[in-house]
Amino acid sequence: MNHLDNWLVARRTIGTFKRTSTRWILGDGAQRRGALVIVLMIGIVATPRAATGRDAARSVHHSPHLEHTTFISGVGAALYTAWNPGRAEDPSQTVTAPGVRGFVELSLIEDVAELEVSAAGFWEGADSRFVVADLLLKKSFEFGRFNPYVGVGPSLSIDLVNGESETSVGASLAIGCYHWITDHFGLDLDVTYGLISRGGGTGQELTVSLGPVVRF
Repeated sequence: MNHLDNWLVARRTIGTFKRTSTRWILGDGAQRRGALVIVLMIGIVATPRAATGRDAARSVHHSPHLEHTTFISGVGAALYTAWNPGRAEDPSQTVTAPGVRGFVELSLIEDVAELEVSAAGFWEGADSRFVVADLLLKKSFEFGRFNPYVGVGPSLSIDLVNGESETSVGASLAIGCYHWITDHFGLDLDVTYGLISRGGGTGQELTVSLGPVVRF
């Protein structure tokens, strides 16, 4: 309901009140009781309509993650840590490398789940590069402008070390949170843990990233 509709309802209510007030003062007992019933009925009908208008006005400024989002994209600085990376010279060592992570997220099932595709690249010295890609099924939650989420899905890891490459597959679990500064711009903090089959054993990967996001 817009402001004009609210004004018209108020004007009709006031007019009816004036007429029924006159009948109350000048009329007999039956007329007074009838006028009172009419005033009460008008109040009952008008109040929900006014409340609906206020709720609609509030919804314009309310920006939940799921209701206003069909596409999210982001990029950020990232830090990669791998345990038991499977290197021949020291298969149990820990590798830490900085890099960049980017992703896109689409609404898969409205109000239920989203689908995210992400890729990250990291470098350790001149001869070591790492690429990690994830396909995640995500669930987001709304707490005002904070939208925490969880995600799970398959993962692909490519190691490029000393001119040789190794590709491994595994599974990833992600937790994170969007903080929407405006309706379309915010920040994303993401932590993704992965179990990767490599070097005849199981390696572990942890990626932490922080960066801006936009939504449409």
